Amino acid sequence: MNVQTKGNEQITKLLDNWYIEIRKRNLNNAKQLKKELDKNITSVKDDKNVLLYHSLLNFRYQYLMDSLSIGKDSFKEIESFDIPTDEPLLYYYHFFKAMHSNITGDYNLAKEHYEKAEIKLKQIPDQLEQAEFYFKLSTFSCHNQQYVLALKQVSKAKEIFSKYNGYELNIGYCNNLYGLACIHLKEYIQCRRMSYLCIGYIPKTKRRTSNLIRST
Repeated sequence: MNVQTKGNEQITKLLDNWYIEIRKRNLNNAKQLKKELDKNITSVKDDKNVLLYHSLLNFRYQYLMDSLSIGKDSFKEIESFDIPTDEPLLYYYHFFKAMHSNITGDYNLAKEHYEKAEIKLKQIPDQLEQAEFYFKLSTFSCHNQQYVLALKQVSKAKEIFSKYNGYELNIGYCNNLYGLACIHLKEYIQCRRMSYLCIGYIPKTKRRTSNLIRST
């Protein structure tokens, strides 16, 4: 992510790499990079953009590792910063705020921030980020019982993830969500097919600690 920084490119690169592992749901690598960042983040105490980026990713890491621990105060540190003017940071602010609002039950606020994030997403050239966004948006659509819309969104996410190596687990999550939406639409044959596909992806990832049912 091209965050505007004050000469802290090394820390920014570490943060970028951390988010890549978080986005892949690679728990072990994400843990290792967090340890490295925790040792070095104090060196950038005067760079508000980097500190905000770190806080945003800390939230996303917590969401990945233990989404049930997310509460109303989990976005408090991020909101202690001014609303970012840096475009990539503003996108992530709205995206993660939408995720936070959704998991804490404020669906109207989640919808508002998903809409704002989707506008900012147009300025993010990273295709994998588009896949990540539409996967999370599809989970929101499922929560709102918009199952046909969820199918379109998760199919878009899966199509992108499928073009890249190392995203088998993400594809498994997409298949799982697709199957869930099919259950609600009473498309049971398609649901069964997606269930088999989900099972097929688990051995490839060798990350059995990740549960395909939980929110990520």
